[in-house]
Amino acid sequence: MTKRLQPEGCKVLISAPMGRDAEYLKNLLTESKIESSIMDSIPQLAASIDNESAAVIITSEAIATQDLSPLVEMLQAQPTWSDLPFIYLAPPRHSGPTNRQITVLNLLPEKISNVMVLERPLSKESLISAVKWAVSARNRQFTIRDQLEALRQYAWQVRASNEMVELALNSGAILGTWVWQVQEDVVTGDERFANTFGLDMQQVKNGIPLSKYIEVVHPQDVNYLRGKIADVLHRGGAYRAEYRVKDAKGHWRWIEANGNCELDADGLAVRFPGLLIDIGERKKIEESLVRSQSELRLVTDSLPVLIAFVDVHHCIQFVNKAAEHWFFKDSKDLVGATLDVLMIEHLGDTTLQYIEKALQGESVQFQHPWPNIDHNRREAKIRFLPRYTSTNEVDGFHLFVIDITDSVLAEEVLQESQLILEQRVAERTTALEAAMNERKQVEDALRQSQKMEAVGQLTGGIAHDFNNLLQGITGSLQVIKTGLELGKSVNIEKYIDNALESAFRAAGLTHRLLAFSRRQPLDPKPVHINPLILSMEDLLIRTLGENIDLHLNLPDDIWETLCDANQLENAILNLVINARDAMPNGGKLIIETSNVIDNKFGSNEEAEFIKISVSDTGVGMTPDVIERAFEPFFTTKPQGEGTGLGLSMIYGFTRQSEGYSKIDSTPNQGTTIHLFLPHNQSVEEVTEIVEAAPAHDHVKADGRVVLVVEDDEIVRGLVVEILVEYGFTTIQAHDGPSGLEILKSKEKIDLLVTDIGLPGLNGRQIADAALVERSNLKVLFMTGYAENAASSSGFLRKGMAMITKPFEMKALINRINELMY
Repeated sequence: MTKRLQPEGCKVLISAPMGRDAEYLKNLLTESKIESSIMDSIPQLAASIDNESAAVIITSEAIATQDLSPLVEMLQAQPTWSDLPFIYLAPPRHSGPTNRQITVLNLLPEKISNVMVLERPLSKESLISAVKWAVSARNRQFTIRDQLEALRQYAWQVRASNEMVELALNSGAILGTWVWQVQEDVVTGDERFANTFGLDMQQVKNGIPLSKYIEVVHPQDVNYLRGKIADVLHRGGAYRAEYRVKDAKGHWRWIEANGNCELDADGLAVRFPGLLIDIGERKKIEESLVRSQSELRLVTDSLPVLIAFVDVHHCIQFVNKAAEHWFFKDSKDLVGATLDVLMIEHLGDTTLQYIEKALQGESVQFQHPWPNIDHNRREAKIRFLPRYTSTNEVDGFHLFVIDITDSVLAEEVLQESQLILEQRVAERTTALEAAMNERKQVEDALRQSQKMEAVGQLTGGIAHDFNNLLQGITGSLQVIKTGLELGKSVNIEKYIDNALESAFRAAGLTHRLLAFSRRQPLDPKPVHINPLILSMEDLLIRTLGENIDLHLNLPDDIWETLCDANQLENAILNLVINARDAMPNGGKLIIETSNVIDNKFGSNEEAEFIKISVSDTGVGMTPDVIERAFEPFFTTKPQGEGTGLGLSMIYGFTRQSEGYSKIDSTPNQGTTIHLFLPHNQSVEEVTEIVEAAPAHDHVKADGRVVLVVEDDEIVRGLVVEILVEYGFTTIQAHDGPSGLEILKSKEKIDLLVTDIGLPGLNGRQIADAALVERSNLKVLFMTGYAENAASSSGFLRKGMAMITKPFEMKALINRINELMY
């Protein structure tokens, strides 16, 4: 089998000339660790396609605005085994799925046959799944190419062996002649005959009985020889036998005896002359041929592909074992059968035209459903490849049938998922999440495993604290209720303050938990690292347990860095969990920060970094483990206790932040992991944890009108009541559509206060639609879980603000004042 000298099927080529489509697609593929290149034109795309190419992503704009002839010429020049996959990003559908599919395919050149159509808009998961399918299909083509090359080599060996057999037969040396007088049982022969059988020449010249001759025949061949002789004595005529005899040196040698038995008028054998031929070399060649044929059969039978050869008379001359699973007959019964009959039986008569094309020298490929013995669906890719003689004449064709059911079903699943996505996005149902999660559950599980592990370590402590906080809330309210029912005088303000304090402490716990379980990275911001680590101290102590001491060494003069604060928290927490697991009997953990000047990653250029070092006194790492520690999926933990993604995620985070990671460790002495993050010298506002500003003492409603859109009736009523108390005129809406209807009316509205998650239309959709007609409208978003908003760059525009539930009513008024005035 051909050894591959360079990586093959590893790069996706992108042809998307409109806007930033190409850059967006490349970023998505890079996030999934898929190599890609952007092609600026169709000629560049055609020139770049080689064995490294795994697939081509091409948009409708690329096809509509450019000459595709260079690409078509390149595809025509592909070898027969190659069928480069294309992923076509079509515009949104305006008709039924069947008509749309036909229209899209008609826009593509005929030579682009291996294509998957994805309609826009599409999700990242749909695109990545399609690309992975295409890469897998392309690599299977390379495997089949290598296997076909092995088959060609074996076929050459078989033909060479056959030629050697023919030469041996044509030039075989005569080893002697004999004449047997049958009735007298006297065999005479020449000198070569005597030497062949190791007999005395004089005795052979005078004549010996047949039994003396048979004494030097190999014991295993005696019965065979007697049977051949008895047969020819009975019928007369030509005689031929192959057997082994012992020569004068005592060696066994293969000979071929040819003769003619003469019968008298009564049918009795009277005279039997003949000659001997040396076939020793021929036997060796035949044995070699049998071995070559056995190896060829072994290779072809091991392939999951139907392989056959059909001659010009449409008769099958060769099939491998896989043919039994396609034609439901033993492979021995298929040899000599007419292919036309079998194809009509299984596929119908429409395929006969392809047989004629192949015999005319045309390579044919098509896809067709193929019956399965278990009646399950089966899709086949069928190829007819003509075979040419030395005179360039077609003497038949090779038949290859590949089961592509899995890839066809995968494409259909992708298309079905795309339709479900389009139909259910507006409805905001859990059905879409379930459908998408089925396809991306492995990816999500791997991406989130480290974060979920961290959350799991916090669950017990958070549940304990949260129940205590709930007890403070419910207990205080019950004391107030009981006092009112009994008419007793209780300090209502005290218990209300206790309940509010517990409620906001619970909200703080909830926000912290959500911060560690977000599924999308936030935008990088300038960050002071020391306050961030201090804000995590309680969580880290709870994670480490009582038998591990935590020490923080955080100097005051630490520079600020530019990174994603949430990802940095996650990285530190993962390092702390790894350190805890490395100290099963307890120990000490130190987190320290420092300003350093060091070389940039992979360069001799110096730069300023903030170094975060997490040190433990655990079991340490060997050099071999250190070398592989950042590899994805590598873990030294027992099965089921770790995914091997923690350090690789940390490594990726520091590299994406223009920094790097480093490990120092000694077995049985402990480990230190350093995170190097670049010094940020911009003047952008630093991200820090700050308390909400106090509410303004004086609020100027000035007759302003506020539209409140909230689907929760209690929350909506509270917001409206506090706004009315501060002098605002309010209008209410219970869902997105009704809120948008009010905004489209002539009503005066100065401020829109809306929940983000609403039935029908979400808060951002309402705001965007309203700003088309009301460009000066101010918008305040309320949300209980702001993951989607916070993870999207540019979610809040000028004139917009956001407040996270639960919030104090004074904080709400404060935020409105900041926005309005």
